[in-house]
Amino acid sequence: RYALSSLVDIRNPFDVTPMCPDDAALEIVEAAAKSGQYGIILFATVPLSPAVKTLKEESPYLMQKLAHISRTYNLPVIISVSAGSRFDYYRDLAKQEGLCVFTNADDSVKKLALYLQVL
Repeated sequence: RYALSSLVDIRNPFDVTPMCPDDAALEIVEAAAKSGQYGIILFATVPLSPAVKTLKEESPYLMQKLAHISRTYNLPVIISVSAGSRFDYYRDLAKQEGLCVFTNADDSVKKLALYLQVL
């Protein structure tokens, strides 16, 4: 439906391309959550693509919907927004929804790995 098959390799980790619109990303995350095969979802984005609505004037809704998926499936969703201060608003939306937020995907993976080691 979103014509991503030529851009995306389906494996773990699932790397969706920056050209993926918000609705497609949400469908992918919800399908993963619904499958019951994942214990956590790390949603890392570099929000520089016009396909992703991230700026205040664009009325982004992705973080609200990711939080809803997290609550619905009782599955932690961790967010990484790898971009400068222009996207603080976007990160703040995730924090307001109670999501754990990082500013660098590599750091988020390292910190998540450390956290999982102590569980």
